[in-house]
Amino acid sequence: MLGRIRSYLAIAILAPITILLPAIPPVIAQANVLPKAVANSVKQDLVRRFQVPSASLKVQSFSQQTWSDGCLGLAKTDEVCTQAIVNGWRVEATDGSQSYFYRTDNTGKNLRTETSPQAVLPLPVARKLRQFANRELGIAIEKIQVTAIAPRTFDGCLGIVTPNRACTKIALSGWQAVLTNGRRSWVYHLDRNASRIVQNTAASNAIAPVAISFASADAALEPNILFSSSTSGDITGRTTIATLATDGKVTRLITAPNIRSRPVLLRTLTPTQLDRFKALLSRQGFANLNGLSYLTSASVADVPTVTLQGIGSSTSYTSIEKQRIPKSLQSIVTAWESIAK
Repeated sequence: MLGRIRSYLAIAILAPITILLPAIPPVIAQANVLPKAVANSVKQDLVRRFQVPSASLKVQSFSQQTWSDGCLGLAKTDEVCTQAIVNGWRVEATDGSQSYFYRTDNTGKNLRTETSPQAVLPLPVARKLRQFANRELGIAIEKIQVTAIAPRTFDGCLGIVTPNRACTKIALSGWQAVLTNGRRSWVYHLDRNASRIVQNTAASNAIAPVAISFASADAALEPNILFSSSTSGDITGRTTIATLATDGKVTRLITAPNIRSRPVLLRTLTPTQLDRFKALLSRQGFANLNGLSYLTSASVADVPTVTLQGIGSSTSYTSIEKQRIPKSLQSIVTAWESIAK
């Protein structure tokens, strides 16, 4: 009997014991919450780099991003970047008058600004610009933000091209600025001290999520080309180029990795049709769209971007957002699509 009891005890001791613990929910990253360390790093850099009072700073918007390298996609000239994917954030901060854009890693220790010191309006100038827009647009001044700025050298018309209007040929230093209330965006031209301000109406009234930004200049067209469009960026890697020559011939060329088709003649415009299209470009102010882009986040998600060039100007837009770009650009796009179809 004693031996049998010892056997039972041995079995009980050696048997595995199952302990039920309360379930621990997995930790889920919150894409809608910006880490405090990231926000603080951005604000500290703003104070140091742009001398913005810390009390006026707040985070306006943010989004999770995946950057292509250790320089967060903002490498300086001749800078060597680690070739590794970096998860992080794109942050928009504001001082109440204009916006500043930053890229960071997940911790905020690695951060870079998209806003250069040369692209920041002096506070008195920004104040005058927002006050002007407040009066002209009828929008509360606290809702108006400067989201992009570029130094410009204007003529006597502040760079606004109007048919049959002569402008004084002077070199006037100033700014081209993009303003938004979060729903729509406008482009303004102003001299250096904001004593003269004018809205670029042809380039204005883009509807969110389309954002207006400045683009680098495209290569000049061949002398015999009046107008062209280049559509690229979809998942196929294909680029479609349509051109209108000065003799009225409309051609299309398709290229892709390791593929280049021959130009296909689509049609030939009559001299009257050609003059009508040139008049449309002038009337709708295509020259006033030069160097501006109308893009959304879809432009980096396999949705094509269309670049239009002609009469010394170029502009780009996200192909699926034609109803949200400025009306003048819509008119040009509609006319061009009927020509190059």
